Amino acid sequence: MFFSKRICGVQTIEPDYLRHFYRGLIFVSLRCKFTIFLLFMNNRELRVIADAILDKKGEDVISLDLRPIGTAITDFFMVCTGTSTTMVSAIADNILKEAKEKLGIKPLRMQGLENAFWVIIDFGNVVVHIFLKEYREFYRLEDLWADAPRVTYTD
Repeated sequence: MFFSKRICGVQTIEPDYLRHFYRGLIFVSLRCKFTIFLLFMNNRELRVIADAILDKKGEDVISLDLRPIGTAITDFFMVCTGTSTTMVSAIADNILKEAKEKLGIKPLRMQGLENAFWVIIDFGNVVVHIFLKEYREFYRLEDLWADAPRVTYTD
């Protein structure tokens, strides 16, 4: 599916999956000559998600800024580790609760809660990966996106 929008008198047609991207942006147009996109939610979203992970004792919490990488499917990855499947589930539940309460957002999709080895929560511009330690070491997601700027979160 596609949706259409008008920017500075120019009609654009874009894939439907980009619609959620514009939700996290403030669009400021100055007499339709200059268009400025200001990201207003990303830092707050990342901090709330990191705090939710750290509240449940998640380990090795990092975020990867994928915006400079042209082929990335999202703006940020948040990656963390849990020591057991119970802990992975608790971290995921806390992220969902805090995102709803503090940010007023729900995930677009989630995967992996059934077995809790690797849970993915997609908020559109932020995708959260919660790994068991063995799975994180095996998949090495951070190495795959080694060019991305990285931020480490601690208590």
